[in-house]
Amino acid sequence: MFYRIRNFLDTVINLLKWPVAIAMAAGIFPLIQALMFYFERAVANWNDIAMFGIGFALMVACWIFLIRSRNSVAATLEHEITHALFAMLTFHKVVNIEASLGSGGGSMAFKGKGNWLITIAPYFFPTLALAIVLTGGVVSALAGKPVSWLAVALGIAIGYHFLAVVFEIHREQTDLQKVGWLFSFLFIPGANLLSYGLVFVFVDRGTEGIVYFFRLVAYFAKMDIVSLWQYAEAFL
Repeated sequence: MFYRIRNFLDTVINLLKWPVAIAMAAGIFPLIQALMFYFERAVANWNDIAMFGIGFALMVACWIFLIRSRNSVAATLEHEITHALFAMLTFHKVVNIEASLGSGGGSMAFKGKGNWLITIAPYFFPTLALAIVLTGGVVSALAGKPVSWLAVALGIAIGYHFLAVVFEIHREQTDLQKVGWLFSFLFIPGANLLSYGLVFVFVDRGTEGIVYFFRLVAYFAKMDIVSLWQYAEAFL
């Protein structure tokens, strides 16, 4: 039963590889427009946004002055856990996860053919931020009020993910070789803008901010298409 679902998902996801890559590349401009509009006109909670920025800056400082190495075992472990998370989400049984302290290398093994989403996941999905959101939600529910440290923690997590991705993108990176450099070039920038944008608006307004952000992206995408069509019509 599960292997049939797994194989079906692998087939569908692999068929969608290039349409998704093109959609992400085309979505970069609407995403930037939505983020700029949100930051300039729609922010409801500047205190949490400031705390988020402080957390991000703290992570950058820690990375520069304390971590420094591109072979951080913590970054490698999160990388492999993200592979494993998307493997499990697409019904693959994970059989092994390794992260080496000495070489900074890591590996994750699973059963099944696999798909490009498993391979590319660490380069756009901030797993640590998701863990913090879930932890903050549980603590908030138990305490009966929002946790004060959530915005700072998410800023740290996003800063960590951003820097880890920057250091992980290089010519020897086997994941990017596997999915292809053209695909990586088209997919990764837009996917990261979407991920970071969703975390940013969540810090500000929670799930309400996520819904509003998607509406903004759809609005600007529609306006851009209309503008391009009008521009094309002028030359017809």
